[in-house]
This record gives sequence, structure tokens and C-alpha cells, in this order.
Amino acid sequence: MIFTFMAIGLIAHKTPIQYVISMKRSCSNMSGIVFQYPFVT
Repeated sequence: MIFTFMAIGLIAHKTPIQYVISMKRSCSNMSGIVFQYPFVT
């Protein structure tokens, strides 16, 4: 489920770096965990 939302977010942004920037703005203290979680499970 999380991977699906991450993929939709990547599609919605023009470049992956813009997606990373928007994730850091929205959840600045948890962005690293949010990015790693779908790949760990």
C-alpha cells in the first residue's frame, strides 16, 4: 500500500528530486523513514 502511494507520488511530480523535496517539506523529521519503509518489508 505504501509503495503504491509512493509510486503515484513519483508519477505526479516532474522529477524524482522534486518528490524528495516535497516529502522533506511535508514530513521533515520522518522523510528518511518514509522513503526506506517500502523497501525494507
